[in-house]
Amino acid sequence: RAPGETFVCGEKVLKPLLNALKTFGSLILKPNDGAKGNGIHIIYAQNDGAQVLKSLLRRLKEPAVLQRYINTPMLLPGGLKFDLRIYALVLRVQPRAFFICRDGLVRVCSAKYHEQLDEINAHLTNYSLNKKEDSFERSVDASDGTRGSKRSLQPVLEMLAAQLSSRGLAAVKTSTGLNGEGSTTLAKAVAADKARRMWEQISHLVGVTLEAM
Repeated sequence: RAPGETFVCGEKVLKPLLNALKTFGSLILKPNDGAKGNGIHIIYAQNDGAQVLKSLLRRLKEPAVLQRYINTPMLLPGGLKFDLRIYALVLRVQPRAFFICRDGLVRVCSAKYHEQLDEINAHLTNYSLNKKEDSFERSVDASDGTRGSKRSLQPVLEMLAAQLSSRGLAAVKTSTGLNGEGSTTLAKAVAADKARRMWEQISHLVGVTLEAM
């Protein structure tokens, strides 16, 4: 998250939290030591959000974090929200030194994303919540990045890179008339570049997380 989009909750800092709700339109509250989706709340300003937020803060018995909630997240094919579990071996924090495992876990919601909160499994990727749904899909092939509510990271990144590169390639074909073997070679090069950039972004996020520790 960018600076100014994450807050430590408490009634004593109510005004900046209410300002954040007004600015961003929606926030997500996460308890400090929660797990399995317990205690997570999504607050929309238009749904009497200020009163909901005040009520939640009054009931807090432990520290919590409040963040901007992104209403237009990146989605997998089928309109499914997802998150990435990245595993890193940290050698030291200052100066930063770490290794990132090139595979990890992708958790996928079991319901198509929409802004309404009547289906929490369209918003939260927690396994403990989604496994109870009839639409939860068990993965049978770790190399398949297109199916399953829990997938391996590498095939999903490859799928996303290919999709993003195909959009750019379509624009190039339209403007240059490129096709055949030349377009195939270009497609592979663009997909490889997209994958490289994704790993650069992941590495950057790990580094930012270490700085915040």
